[in-house]
Amino acid sequence: MRNIVIFGAGERGIGLKGRLINKPSYKDSLFCFCDNNADLWGTEIEGLKVVSPKELEQFDREITDIYIASGWYTHIFAQVYKMGFDTVFHLDEQDKIIFIEDEEAMLREYASAQDNKATGLRRRRETIQLYKTLLELRYEKEPDLDTIYGFSRHLYDFKGIHKGKRCFVLGNGPSLNQIDISKIKDEITFGSNMVYKAFPQWGFHTTYWMMEDVLNINQTLSEAMDQLPENIVKFLPLACLDCLESTKYPNIVPYNLEIPSLGIRRFSLKPSIIYWGATVTYSMLQIAAIMGCNPIYLIGVDFSHQYDEKSKGKNSGLNLDKGNHFIDNYCNRILTFTAKYEKVLEAYSLAYKETQKCGIKIYNASPNSKLDVFHLANFDSLFIYNEEG
Repeated sequence: MRNIVIFGAGERGIGLKGRLINKPSYKDSLFCFCDNNADLWGTEIEGLKVVSPKELEQFDREITDIYIASGWYTHIFAQVYKMGFDTVFHLDEQDKIIFIEDEEAMLREYASAQDNKATGLRRRRETIQLYKTLLELRYEKEPDLDTIYGFSRHLYDFKGIHKGKRCFVLGNGPSLNQIDISKIKDEITFGSNMVYKAFPQWGFHTTYWMMEDVLNINQTLSEAMDQLPENIVKFLPLACLDCLESTKYPNIVPYNLEIPSLGIRRFSLKPSIIYWGATVTYSMLQIAAIMGCNPIYLIGVDFSHQYDEKSKGKNSGLNLDKGNHFIDNYCNRILTFTAKYEKVLEAYSLAYKETQKCGIKIYNASPNSKLDVFHLANFDSLFIYNEEG
């Protein structure tokens, strides 16, 4: 005999009760509703008792199936998962019953559907929310999960690992050619996008690498994966991992990238989420801060992109022939610069404000940089002690 709990005593829950109560496999099972609305606790709906979440905690986990009949299923899933229930189902928008362990495949299928873009975007958001919930449960409540969505490591595994150590976050501007890059060979370093093209010349690679722009990922990720060293840790946003066979490549660590709808207002210090800030450098700063790096030095962040005159002020048209990057053949496609300078500046300003609050220092050590949000530092002066022995 099993306990069948329908979480959500509204119209959808009542409809679900009618579908489940006659299932042969649930013959002689005990049915009830559960709801977060205290006004319903102890009442009966459609002949079934409505129990409170506190009463639900007393149910035997081994013989209880929970069906979530609410649009807030990710939050309710977190609620019941913390109680130790792992046989959990929910209703999708078409009232199809989905086993929670099959959620990822279903969400990705919807997200990649070309015939309904609105549904795809919504499903991507749900994927990220569910993944965030699972991560927080795994690392804060320590449920017995070997992996989440097939990845053995997550940003939580890197929390605080470089506490109190300095690091260098690399932009891809031409000023990288104005410094002795070999000086950071043994430092903690973060690189992005096509920085790997310089690795052979430098004779070393960055400690970490990441890419998050959708166009970059769609057009260049496979190339990057083939050229990046196996031992470099590669951070990629969860919602974009449809673009490659992630299990084929080593050291991929997914992270949750949230694109705000109301402007750039958050800088994350929690590994369960990273906030978009119109430039991948903003995400690298968040990850460096989560790792405990302090101070953080920016290099190659020139903040001086040049545009084709015909597209100046528009959302496209980075001129690849005018030295916007540290190498001439930085990319073999037409780059689009979808974020206006105001957005990027807003992101950097927020990064400065939020890190100041918690005592993390960010310096811009890029020669001749036009970015003056952060305190400036002379790159060479950072290594005087090492050179003197």
